[in-house]
Amino acid sequence: MAFLGLFGPPNVARLQAKGDVAGLVRALSYRRDPATRAAAAQCLGERAGDTTVEPLVAALTDTMATVRQATAGALGRIGDVRAIEPLIAALADPEEGVRDAAASALAAVGEPAIEQLVAALWDDAASNREGVAKALELIGEPVLPPVVGSLCLWGKEDAFQVAMRVLSHVDRTSATLMLVDGLAVGGSGYAVAEALGYLGDPLAVEPLIRALQYEAVGSAAACALARIGDERAVEPLIAMIEPERLSFDSLAAIDALGSMGDPRAVQPLIALLDQEPIVTWPVAGALAKIGEPAVVPLIGTIRERSPAMVLPAATSLGHDQVHERDGCALGGVRRLERLCAGRGHHCARWARGGRDGGGGNRAY
Repeated sequence: MAFLGLFGPPNVARLQAKGDVAGLVRALSYRRDPATRAAAAQCLGERAGDTTVEPLVAALTDTMATVRQATAGALGRIGDVRAIEPLIAALADPEEGVRDAAASALAAVGEPAIEQLVAALWDDAASNREGVAKALELIGEPVLPPVVGSLCLWGKEDAFQVAMRVLSHVDRTSATLMLVDGLAVGGSGYAVAEALGYLGDPLAVEPLIRALQYEAVGSAAACALARIGDERAVEPLIAMIEPERLSFDSLAAIDALGSMGDPRAVQPLIALLDQEPIVTWPVAGALAKIGEPAVVPLIGTIRERSPAMVLPAATSLGHDQVHERDGCALGGVRRLERLCAGRGHHCARWARGGRDGGGGNRAY
């Protein structure tokens, strides 16, 4: 080292031409010139062997980003499994170029890196999750089975969403077909249904409809169908609601029907407005989401139905979404107040809640 310093930086090109691996390793540590270190790293990347991997791994923590980036690229060309863990750590590097080089290097290592990458994806303290996702995406199709198999850890919401992005990027259809087989599996069915909703492939609709009847999976299947938004799900979701037996699945179906906005759900939902408040308020929220198709039937409910149904119906009509989308159809707050006349001041207050700060319920 001292000898090299006396006569200027090492001649990396000459060392490379001579095949002087030891000299290149020494040049990798030449402190005075980061360009020399980066050039040495690039050259060492063409010479796989026990004597090159460890010095390159050490250089991943160099103070200069150009050296770290060149080192990551070199390790990718060598493809030694000993570099997997250090490269995964480099995915959290503050410099984007280094992160990209580390992801490409891991992709070059390929399948031997997948297990550790998937584990890193779900790490509670992961600061490199986005880089891990990029590496998995670059590896491609071989990552599908292990990523799908890891979804039992779905409770880590940020990691779950990143995993969904990986599956969508690599092959959404293939991932969907793999997941469908796990819908009926106890313990993981809920996570699988969630994943199918995120992926949004229409191939999942029929299996998810069947899953509406599966124990501990139905509510997740309902939410997934709402995300996909396929009209085939409307009638099965309506059938899922059990008016006489409140369940979490029924509430999930009500919310899903509101999110889908299909007019076929209006009358079945209105029929639920005479149930207990724990049901009627979610129903009111669902009708408000449906918007325009619910307006005329709701006005009819206020005019004709039992007093117990009036307050939720007025709430739906007074919801901000209905006012924003259907203000002209409703004729404004005054028309609502006229419709509510004789029904009590609470009804009028709920009907104008979204317009004039009248205290409308936003709990749903």
